[in-house]
Amino acid sequence: MRIKHVSITALCLTLGSALLHAAETPDQAWLDFNNARGEAPLIGANADHPLALTAYRPVQAFAIGDIDANKMRLGFDLFHERRLSVDNTVGCNSCHSGMFGGTDGRKVSIGANGVLGNLNAPTTFNAAMNFRQFWDGRAVTLTDQATGPVESELEMAHDLSDVLSLLENDANYPAEFAGIYPDGITTHNMADAIAYFQTVNFTRASTPFVRHLNGEEGQLSEQALRGWDRFDEVGCASCHNGINLGGNSYQQLGAVSDYFVEPRTAGPNDNGLINRSGRENDKHVFKVPTLHGVAETAPYFHDGSVETLEQAIEEMGRSQLGRSLSQQDIDDISAFLRSLGGRPMGMPMMGMGRGMGMRQGGGMQQGGMHQGGMHQGGMHQGGMQRGQGMPGRMNTDPAAPQASASEQTPIAAAPAGSHNEAYQSAIAITETAKNRLLAEMERIRTGEVAHYDFLQYQHLELIRHARALHHPPSGITGNKREQLVSLAEQLLAETNQLEWVIADFLRARALTQILGAHSDQPASGTVTGTLGDTAAALSAQQQLAQSKIRELRDSKIDSTAAQLNEAFLAVR
Repeated sequence: MRIKHVSITALCLTLGSALLHAAETPDQAWLDFNNARGEAPLIGANADHPLALTAYRPVQAFAIGDIDANKMRLGFDLFHERRLSVDNTVGCNSCHSGMFGGTDGRKVSIGANGVLGNLNAPTTFNAAMNFRQFWDGRAVTLTDQATGPVESELEMAHDLSDVLSLLENDANYPAEFAGIYPDGITTHNMADAIAYFQTVNFTRASTPFVRHLNGEEGQLSEQALRGWDRFDEVGCASCHNGINLGGNSYQQLGAVSDYFVEPRTAGPNDNGLINRSGRENDKHVFKVPTLHGVAETAPYFHDGSVETLEQAIEEMGRSQLGRSLSQQDIDDISAFLRSLGGRPMGMPMMGMGRGMGMRQGGGMQQGGMHQGGMHQGGMHQGGMQRGQGMPGRMNTDPAAPQASASEQTPIAAAPAGSHNEAYQSAIAITETAKNRLLAEMERIRTGEVAHYDFLQYQHLELIRHARALHHPPSGITGNKREQLVSLAEQLLAETNQLEWVIADFLRARALTQILGAHSDQPASGTVTGTLGDTAAALSAQQQLAQSKIRELRDSKIDSTAAQLNEAFLAVR
């Protein structure tokens, strides 16, 4: 089943303050439902592009005129707000600066009270298009991610309730929140505004490589084109594929040859995904980083142990691909990777705070953004409705259940029946999700789709609707409400377990491609002794992938969703 048309649509926008200051008291259940549901994940963007099924498709730009200036300014202020840290020294931008490619240029970051972190700061560029956030994927969305650093003892080390009090007692924040969110200052709304700013500001849609994918001639040098070919031939795209050239799977560091060789030694900070999953096979497994802007994000890897891009390429060739890449290969691949970056990067950091560079209630001013970062007409028009919080609402597969008209309703107060309709629509999406997941797994297994974005998109769609189902309409009370919430909890637990099934499937698929590349392009300088019998290893990975498809097929999410539907119909 194909995602026939998924595109970034116009940013939410033109939020009307009159609407959000409506006299009605906000329906809390409806707010909670919408907050939990969030927005369609941007990892599925540009699915109607001619290159959509290949390993690479371009990032789409946002149209300047569709950006909500008030929300953008609020997100900017919060992203740069050092009072979010316990000692007023650290803001989000301390570790994620556009000047350093969305990172901080350090091996590990420095938090409040001068505390050193454990891991290298991932780039914020195109982070909205990742399938998960953090190296271990513990946050599903940027909104989920935004509050993590505030509470982390290694980062801002603050208490969220104290942060909310700070915002409530500020001279400006209460009015700014009230003009955007019907329930004013809340943890969710703070996170949502930060995520909005990150999504708009740090989405990189104009680089030589992206322009090349969009058909512009003369964007890549001969060396970069040669490096791109070699990138494909040796198997780099087995992990770095899709709209973000990564950010769509977990893979083991040292998949072919041990990463932790002298002078490296593995320690607790290198555990990776096992800290979340508890599965031994997830040790030293990390989310694959995006390669957009990679030349500006040194030092490299989760431990920040590699200083230069060329060294990183050499290391990945050895430990991930089982190859000793020639200097020519390294130089060529480096030239290709450098075409994925270059300034300008996002929006300028000056002239954007309160009363600076953005107008209350208006769109972005023409001079307020680098034209290289966003451009007029870069998105399909007619986009999102008022009250929707994040950019990029998407059209899903026309064959799949579609959002009802009630999903387009402003969230300040739910018109009669709209929550019921949206709840029913969410159930319908979860009931058919397993078939869509299986279809995407099969398309990857057969090679019809050369990336992992659409599979992760379908899982994220399932997650966000399963989350929303924890919030039934306010008219349903007592035992009936408890029954719905209990079934929704069961559905979400089953949905979350699929993360590991999909992770194992994609790791098997990546190794299948790496091993296949060794058959098609045998290594000359080699560390391939670690591969053993390549044919046998290839067969084992193919069988593992098939077993994961069967495991997903045996999941009970469809039957649990059907029970939820039956219970809901009984109380409507």
